[in-house]
Amino acid sequence: MKIVLYGTKNCKSCDILLSNLKEAILKLDNKENIELIKVESIIEISKKSIDKIPALEIDGNIISKGFVYSVDDLVKIISNYEENLDISEYDNQFVCDEKGCRLNDK
Repeated sequence: MKIVLYGTKNCKSCDILLSNLKEAILKLDNKENIELIKVESIIEISKKSIDKIPALEIDGNIISKGFVYSVDDLVKIISNYEENLDISEYDNQFVCDEKGCRLNDK
């Protein structure tokens, strides 16, 4: 499995999501089969038509833009993604947009 985090340098929410991803991957049984990459190039981010960062891609599919998932949600998302289950049920803890990052008030 290939997980790509799209985000720029000095992006606090990107750093938090990266940290959460690393911690989540360590909790998984198949961690040795997961490749985690961070893409910071604005050009590469633009090529993917990403308009909000951080953006998260799993195996070539963008699954979120502008959200910071908790470690527990990431464990569930990655596990369920491998099993081809629906990942839309997981609430995002944070939302990031032009107003900054804040708790998601869904």
